[in-house]
Amino acid sequence: MAGDFFHPGDDLGLRWLALSLDGCPGWSWGRFVSAEPCVRFTAGVLTMTDHTVMSPKVVDRLWGSGGAVVHVEVGRSAGFWLKVDVGLEIPFVQRSFVVSAPHKELGSTSWFYPTLAFGLAHSL
Repeated sequence: MAGDFFHPGDDLGLRWLALSLDGCPGWSWGRFVSAEPCVRFTAGVLTMTDHTVMSPKVVDRLWGSGGAVVHVEVGRSAGFWLKVDVGLEIPFVQRSFVVSAPHKELGSTSWFYPTLAFGLAHSL
């Protein structure tokens, strides 16, 4: 499927470069397992290439979104701990990528999208 980020297919090249900024109130619930609500703003560049034409054209679009995220930490009291971020974001502007002949939409942004990030942390 052309709009699928994980499997863009042979006819569409897709790259996304982004930077996120989280604003958190500084309080959380729990000790061994803690959760902290935050707001997130994301900005970046979405690049697509149509490989179905003889001379592929690269198109860049600015990307921006905002939403809510929850930072969850498990096992913070000893050495290493697990960090998980779960969120939901809404793009500021809907984007689509269309080829002109024939008029066909190759991909578009969703009106919302979930986010998930996880990692292992250690205090210095």
